[in-house]
Amino acid sequence: MKTLHIIVANKTATYSHRGGDIVCGNSDYLIEFNFDSEWDAYETKTARFIWNGKYKDVTFPGNVCPVPIVANTDRLEVGVYAEDLSTT
Repeated sequence: MKTLHIIVANKTATYSHRGGDIVCGNSDYLIEFNFDSEWDAYETKTARFIWNGKYKDVTFPGNVCPVPIVANTDRLEVGVYAEDLSTT
């Protein structure tokens, strides 16, 4: 599996381009989030993936989330939330 890296600090998610790009139609991607201390109280988080005017929420424990299969797009956005704490 290919792992992409996102730093989450001060309610802002920043993609580290060293991980490469996602190729549409594939199911073997993970995102490893590096959360700041604000997230320490939340074991379970939800990542929201948005593309082509639709979205898919993926709930995950810890800091690694599987990426859903996306197709026919050249832009994918992701944000994370947990209870009342959120970032985009």
